[in-house]
Amino acid sequence: MTLITNVEQAESAAVGWLQQKYQKRLGKVRFMGVMLESGTWRVNADFYIKGDLLDKKRKRLVVSIDPETTSVVGYTDVTEAMRASSVKQ
Repeated sequence: MTLITNVEQAESAAVGWLQQKYQKRLGKVRFMGVMLESGTWRVNADFYIKGDLLDKKRKRLVVSIDPETTSVVGYTDVTEAMRASSVKQ
């Protein structure tokens, strides 16, 4: 059984899941925060999705990872909230 015991392992599990979800379209991933909360790793990831030649879409997800199975148990897309807050400023 593989356990996630530190931040680097949680980030690695999140990147693996993002690569699987977005495959060859995943751009550079930047982590905004990683914490162990109520027995689940919560990883805040900011990244780009590649489209056409000049088309890139910025996304931000909060990924919840089970530390005992290293699988993603849920995620929340906070991209729209991020865009709304930037418009208000």
